[in-house]
Amino acid sequence: MERQKYISYIKVIGIILVVFGHSFHEWNGVFEDTLLYRIFMVMRMPLFTFASGYTLAFCFVSRPSHRNFRNFVANKAWRLLVPFLILNALTFFPRTMLSSIADDAMELSLSSFINSLLFSGSAPVLYTWFLQMSFLCMLITYPILLASKQMRSRTLWLFLLLAASLISYFTGCLSELTFFSICQVGYLLPFFAIGSICGTFYKDFISKIPWTSPFLLILFIAGWIGCFFLNESHPTAVLRLCSSISGIMMALSLALILERHKITILDHLSASTYMIFLLSWYVNVASQQVLHHFLPMPWWVHTTLSFVGGIYVPVLVHHFLNFNKERHTYKRTILFLLGHK
Repeated sequence: MERQKYISYIKVIGIILVVFGHSFHEWNGVFEDTLLYRIFMVMRMPLFTFASGYTLAFCFVSRPSHRNFRNFVANKAWRLLVPFLILNALTFFPRTMLSSIADDAMELSLSSFINSLLFSGSAPVLYTWFLQMSFLCMLITYPILLASKQMRSRTLWLFLLLAASLISYFTGCLSELTFFSICQVGYLLPFFAIGSICGTFYKDFISKIPWTSPFLLILFIAGWIGCFFLNESHPTAVLRLCSSISGIMMALSLALILERHKITILDHLSASTYMIFLLSWYVNVASQQVLHHFLPMPWWVHTTLSFVGGIYVPVLVHHFLNFNKERHTYKRTILFLLGHK
């Protein structure tokens, strides 16, 4: 299968924004209310979701021999749901013991444990809702790809999926369904559908648009920031959606510029984005909420430790587990439980 480095770069950009947003717990005030947080928040999870949808469709088109629904579901359950279950189960008890210094207290009980696995916003590792959401988006989209034998039919069904997801996005009809992160599906499925459409037509999508043009990059930046500020003054779902899509296109343009000019600054992170997603929360919590209680320091020190450590500690773990893994059963077992081959 042909390699698309720019998609790896998009995932790296996305995970850097995720860790960045989680590294300001000790900010003097509420960081979530700051302009900097809000302007990146509008595109970081949509960007991640777009990349997932793009990769799904690209792999489907590029690897016709692997099209099997049962194998697909089993593989994605192992890739996404097994790490979700393992990490949250292992974190539940320590999380209840640290409730006094955590933002949200967690009760040590069976019902609390079950709720933490089933309802978004209740998991011990808070942002692992993304794993549930991604699994559901793939479960919705893959049968459409599989059932559509002809490109015209596939296109029609993908655009129908996009239309249905936009209805959910604009109406918020799924916003109250926190079970298995369905509410997040209602918000992010449009970006997954857009990614799937782009991944289906990746050859035309990439070759027929001058993505590396500085003018186009500036246009995307203007759309991202301009629609964001318009939405700040006159909040509408349409403006927020336009800002998110412009931000995604900006990241795609940047990724293609890096690939075209052979700028390899992000290459050392490309193989570790999933491990960073899974493990960065532990570094974020340890360097901010825990360390703060034992070694008070200025907020920016905690933030720097959280951001740098949140990226590079998981990278080191990833390299350690993959080094000579054929000779160590425990490394292969840990990688399997974390959804890595």
